[in-house]
Amino acid sequence: MPAPSRVTFIRDVAALTAAAAAGAPRLAGAASPIRFLTVGSESGAAAVYASERNFFKDAGVDVNVAIMASGGSVIPAVIGGSAEFGVSNPISLATAFAHGAPLVCFAATVYYRSTSPNSLLMVAKDSAVQSARDLNGKTVAVNGLQNTPQLSTQVWLDQNGADSKSVKFTEVPFPEMGLALTSKRVDAAFFSEPSLSLVRNNLRVLGDPYGAIAPQFITGSYFTTRTYAAAQPGVVANVGRALRQAATWANGHPTDTATILARIEKLDLERVETMARSIYAEQLRPSDLQPV
Repeated sequence: MPAPSRVTFIRDVAALTAAAAAGAPRLAGAASPIRFLTVGSESGAAAVYASERNFFKDAGVDVNVAIMASGGSVIPAVIGGSAEFGVSNPISLATAFAHGAPLVCFAATVYYRSTSPNSLLMVAKDSAVQSARDLNGKTVAVNGLQNTPQLSTQVWLDQNGADSKSVKFTEVPFPEMGLALTSKRVDAAFFSEPSLSLVRNNLRVLGDPYGAIAPQFITGSYFTTRTYAAAQPGVVANVGRALRQAATWANGHPTDTATILARIEKLDLERVETMARSIYAEQLRPSDLQPV
C-alpha cells in the first residue's frame, strides 16, 4: 500500500486530527451504510471479499466498500470523517499514531513470509551491482518515500555491509520501475506483486528487504478512529468478524480470489494466477505488527 510523502502525510494528519477534536465524525449505526475505504490489491482485498461473499451482511452490518486509487489518502479520510473504516500499512499507521491521530487497529491484512516473498529488490541483468555494498552512493527506486519498502531496504543495506545513508531513494510508480532500471535512471528498484512477476524474468534479484525486518510480519491493518470504536463497539466487532471470515475463506479459495483480484486490479487472470500470492492473516496480533 503506497504511502504519501512524509511531510504531506504528517501535515494532513495533524490538520485532520485537530478537526476531529473540534467536531467528531459522523457515527453510523449498524443499520446505517458504513463507509469502508480499501485498496485494489491483495493487501486490502479482504474487505472486497467480505462484501461480495456477503460476510458483512451475515455479520449484520451494511458496508459500502470503496477502492481507492492510492492508499495514501485513506488515513486522512478516516480521521476527517469521510469514512468509518480504512486500511493502511504499519509505517503510515505508526507515523499517524505518533503524531496524535486517534486510531485503533482491529483486523490484519496479509503476511510477509520469507519462505515465499512477493516483494524483492531487483537490478538489471547487466548491472554491475552484485551486493548491498555496491549500492553505496547509488539510487534506489521505491513506490513511495518513507514507506515500508524504503525503510526495509535501508535496514537490508545496513545489515549487509552497506551504508544506507549514502543511498538516494527516489519515488517511482511500480509500472515504471522496469524502464527506470533498464534506462539506468536508477541502480536498483523495489518491486511488489503484481509488478514483480511481470519483470522477474527480465531482471535479477539482489535481495529481500522485507526479510531484514523479520521472517514474518503483517504488512497492514484495518483501522477506525477511537471515537467511532468507543461509540460503536458492536459494529467494529462485527466488521472485524466479517474480515476474519473473509481471510479464512480467501486462504482456502485461491482460484476464486484470483478472479476477483484480476477484476479489481484490472489485470489478466493468467497473470494473477502466476504471481506470488499473499497469505491472509486470520487474526490481529501485536507481535506481527511490532517488527515493522
